[in-house]
Amino acid sequence: MTRSRRSEGPQDRRAAEALRCQFMGGHMKKIFILEKFRLLLFLLFSITAFVSTTCTSFAAPPYIIKQLTNNDYDDRAPEINDDGHVVWQGRQGGSDYEIFLYDGTTINPPPLTINDLDDGGPQINDDGQVVWNQYSWGGPDSEIFLYDGTTINQITTNDYTDSAPQINDNGHVVWWGNPPSSYTEYRQSGTEIFLYDGTTISRITTNDYEEGWPKIGNNGHVVWEGGYIGEDYEIFLHDGTTINQITTNDLDDRGHQINDHGHVVWNARDGSDSEIFLYDGTTTNQITTNDYNDLFPQINKIGHVVWQGMPTGEDVEIFLYDGTTIDQITTNDDFDRTPQINDNGHVVWQGGSPVEVETREIFLYDGTTINQITNNDYTDGTPQINNHGCLTWVGWDGLDGEIFLACPGVTIKPPLFCFPTCEPFGWFGCDHFAFRCYILPAIIVIFPIIIIWWFWIYRRRQQP
Repeated sequence: MTRSRRSEGPQDRRAAEALRCQFMGGHMKKIFILEKFRLLLFLLFSITAFVSTTCTSFAAPPYIIKQLTNNDYDDRAPEINDDGHVVWQGRQGGSDYEIFLYDGTTINPPPLTINDLDDGGPQINDDGQVVWNQYSWGGPDSEIFLYDGTTINQITTNDYTDSAPQINDNGHVVWWGNPPSSYTEYRQSGTEIFLYDGTTISRITTNDYEEGWPKIGNNGHVVWEGGYIGEDYEIFLHDGTTINQITTNDLDDRGHQINDHGHVVWNARDGSDSEIFLYDGTTTNQITTNDYNDLFPQINKIGHVVWQGMPTGEDVEIFLYDGTTIDQITTNDDFDRTPQINDNGHVVWQGGSPVEVETREIFLYDGTTINQITNNDYTDGTPQINNHGCLTWVGWDGLDGEIFLACPGVTIKPPLFCFPTCEPFGWFGCDHFAFRCYILPAIIVIFPIIIIWWFWIYRRRQQP
């Protein structure tokens, strides 16, 4: 007996179609999830690649050099702030020095001061305030002046010399002066330390020995050297309330610098050579112990110290202390000197032959690589660096000094937010300004947006 085949009716066809749709729907959802997962991986890979390439480009960017002056008189002593504004002194007219300020716009700017006196030793803070001293050769004294961005104000008005002013980012100014009340049997014109807090002048020291070359940090702490003529000098620190004598020894302690945390660095000569010392706010540590001269230390905000040393006695090299170890940055037969360091640990200096002055160029160490910034027939020297990696220096063309400015080829704009450190993200291999202030904040913002977008699309696909 043969079983007859039942014909497929419309209801059966609909059931089969529904089953196929259910199968295809589930399959398509899996494909959709897989594709979105691949897209997410692609976006994360792209961001990581962008971080890597961007960090590389910021680590050793091309530098754009701009000549700020082009004249027939001597320009010297440039200083730069974090906005890239540069101040210097120039002997316009060949008679006396005036103060010049480049505000980021005008090349060959007009002088800030116009007078018959010598204006020199300018300093600039990150608010664009400029301080300097004005003096006249053979005149009665010198005074301190402050430009607040609009007006020039004379801070001191007295009958004795005020000199070597320094300014912090709060507009506080420190200098040394020699009032008649400080005259001693050792010298007919002793010196004292003075502080201007934006409103009033305070005399920090009153004693019977000579003090000079004060430096001030952004926390208001002031450091200087003091001692009797013919004897060794010591280092003193004013913390806003009390004067502390940091050193008490038979060494000649000089060349002091201070950072924004009140840490102080200096070199001390024991009669045979000079060594580098660091005061960390509590204790004094001797950084170097060797048989050659270590001189002119500089310290940045995170406590890194740079200086020049003469390990062979025939040439000068640059050394860097990172808080733990000492690294010799340069190893050559040249004279590498006058190093400066910014808060990112980048170091700039002058390097070249001690005899052939036209070979002296500007070099930059970015934490990994040494880059030669200049390559010309000038004698380039006295470099300064800001926290965005911009440099300024003097180039001597054989006739007079001109002022130059070099900045990374990538335009750096002031960030809205910066991470203080990249240590938790060290696997990116990029711990400096560009990463902390631009790339890392961008990743933290973009990544959650990608995740939210992905889940939103996924949930929409889940809905019937």
